[in-house]
Amino acid sequence: MDNLCPFYTNSSPAEPPADTLKRVLSGKVQGVCFRIETQRNAKRYGLVGWVKNRADGNVEGEAQGPPSEIEKLVGHLKEGPRHAKVMGYQEADLDVKRGQEAETTFSIIRKTG
Repeated sequence: MDNLCPFYTNSSPAEPPADTLKRVLSGKVQGVCFRIETQRNAKRYGLVGWVKNRADGNVEGEAQGPPSEIEKLVGHLKEGPRHAKVMGYQEADLDVKRGQEAETTFSIIRKTG
């Protein structure tokens, strides 16, 4: 029997729209709690991903989630924590990670070795 209701489908609900953003920030961005503040804001907005210090003195991070929440995080990244001074940034849109590649939380990647 055909379904007469145009709003009914047999498929599972679609995943909410998501974006993935990668950003590298330069300036006074290490030693000023930038990673902790980024993680706190990302979790508040329901984003997943990571943030880390780079050997060149910059901070790099990747965040995935709803576009409106990504934009909120970007606003915080441009400002940085109180003692930070963001002088520049590079950004790139990335493909959304799904399945085994997907992040499940927002983490701080610490140096190893």
